[in-house]
Amino acid sequence: MKALTKKLTKILESIGGKVQKSGWNSYQQYKYITESDLMDAVRKELGKAGIFIYTSVEDMSTREVPIKEGTTTITTVKMKYTFVDDESGESFEVYGMGEGADTQDKGINKAQTGAYKYFLMKNFMLSGNDDPENDGVTVNKPASKSTKKASSFSPNKSKEKEAEDVTVNSGFSKSKDETASEPKPSFKASNTTVREGATELEEDPEF
Repeated sequence: MKALTKKLTKILESIGGKVQKSGWNSYQQYKYITESDLMDAVRKELGKAGIFIYTSVEDMSTREVPIKEGTTTITTVKMKYTFVDDESGESFEVYGMGEGADTQDKGINKAQTGAYKYFLMKNFMLSGNDDPENDGVTVNKPASKSTKKASSFSPNKSKEKEAEDVTVNSGFSKSKDETASEPKPSFKASNTTVREGATELEEDPEF
């Protein structure tokens, strides 16, 4: 099978990895690769190399699935694909699976089409971002909440604060200017504090 493998490797190199998408899903609004897109990408190269692909259905089954409108039939097929080299006579078989849902008689057609698409994509390593795990749902990240609190500063509040009287322990009020002109008692920089209404200094154990 050396000759066949060598030819398939050259085809793999000449095709490249990307396939243009011509299909359009109007329901979910996205482009996709059709079976004809893939066949057009490999047909010419297979012909030039003298390689033919035999296709046959190995097995098929159906099952009914409930849907909103009633029921639909899902058809599952097991396919066999045989590469044959016309020069050496070498051949190689590969298998693929496909499913198709239809309420009428197109289930087997859809199943075979799906199987053939992925047979070509996987064996010739073709990509077009048609990932079956991508369900088309976009998850939006929640907007980050700011933890910064709004400033409560008010220019008028500072002026009002300056205009307030300063209350001293003697029980009467003096203005700020009068208090500023009086000599302030001096204390040691020790752990002492003045408690409002107190007549003497008290030690603060948490100072």
